[in-house]
Amino acid sequence: MDERAMVLGTYVDPEMKRATDDHAKAILKQFYKDLQAWINAGFPVHRSFKIERAVCSQLITYTKDAGHYGYILDVTCEELNREFRVAGLDTIYPFNPVPGNENDLGKSYDEEFAWETFYFNEARLNWIWEHSK
Repeated sequence: MDERAMVLGTYVDPEMKRATDDHAKAILKQFYKDLQAWINAGFPVHRSFKIERAVCSQLITYTKDAGHYGYILDVTCEELNREFRVAGLDTIYPFNPVPGNENDLGKSYDEEFAWETFYFNEARLNWIWEHSK
């Protein structure tokens, strides 16, 4: 049995897993496109996107609003984390200094949260732009 096909101790058919992974990637790609369009439009009122939420929480709301819950939601979020890891980014604070690392410069996630300035962060904006293409 393929270890990658094990999900919460239950066997998942490899073909179904591949289809689910592809679906998650498609959801994530559309998410980036829609998020970039929202940014380009100047952050108008939107069902899924809010100025006070960063990328990960935007993705969760976006995916649920599209009617995807449970396993597909988990796989989509894991795909985002995989992209961060592949890029060498921290999976919790990908665009901000990691708490406790005095060598990092820039505003902390907590500062951005408090001031609702997530979308003033050039690293975050560049990531969204690059992945929306």
